[in-house]
Amino acid sequence: MARLRLLLELIRFSHTIFALPFALLSAVLAWRGQQVRWQELVGILLCMLFARSAAMAFNRLVDREIDAQNPRTQSRHL
Repeated sequence: MARLRLLLELIRFSHTIFALPFALLSAVLAWRGQQVRWQELVGILLCMLFARSAAMAFNRLVDREIDAQNPRTQSRHL
């Protein structure tokens, strides 16, 4: 369980959850009155989760040396 918590902190999962309504609202607006299929909604949710999580993890990995020098980000896991 501790390992899962570290992973969720690494990818800032709470920020991903915060961004989901904006992605879904964008999709609904793009459909413009067409029938919304649940498969498309699930696809958008999964893409949003995976793409944002991968980007956050990659950013943490690339910036780990810079983060180690910054007092605000010194305690990050990488």
